[in-house]
Amino acid sequence: PQQKEAVGIPVVANGGLASFEDVARCLHETGADAAMSSEAVLENPAFFCGNRDSNGEYVDQNRITREYLDLAEKHPGAGTAAGQWPPYVNDHVFKFLYAGLQDHPDLKLRVNDARSFAEMNAVLDDLVERGWQQPCFHQESYKRHRSWYFRYRMPEACELDGLPRPEEARIVLATAPSDAPAGREAP
Repeated sequence: PQQKEAVGIPVVANGGLASFEDVARCLHETGADAAMSSEAVLENPAFFCGNRDSNGEYVDQNRITREYLDLAEKHPGAGTAAGQWPPYVNDHVFKFLYAGLQDHPDLKLRVNDARSFAEMNAVLDDLVERGWQQPCFHQESYKRHRSWYFRYRMPEACELDGLPRPEEARIVLATAPSDAPAGREAP
């Protein structure tokens, strides 16, 4: 708080914010005026509302993905021509559905290869039909070790989830298909 007072301008805290509780703690401990998050919000866009909508209903990853796909189709963004597949959609959906895609590698490949909203919605339908284990953000059952955000922090995630710390974390990198647009990374 002393540093914030010393600068005389609004201060925005950033870094390592994985939950709404982290934001509250950060603001309390630092005295910052606001907080921002990047990676955690990529996986969970409902981060700052604690995964509750205006009616108090829980917003799960199925709903986030479905609403995202609807919005992305209606508003494809700058640089994307009508009828052209927006190149960022695969990456975003991969992050939303990360926990389920780890258990269903065939669907992970389909997310990577999808080039239409119908194909992407079909992947989500299949994942829902399989009864995938969602990360359950902002609930007691939240499992950090299944989270995209914690993928490089596996020892910390396991410890927070009450699991033994792994001896070493393995990172498996997906490779882009040969037909991927230039400059686009595979999820």
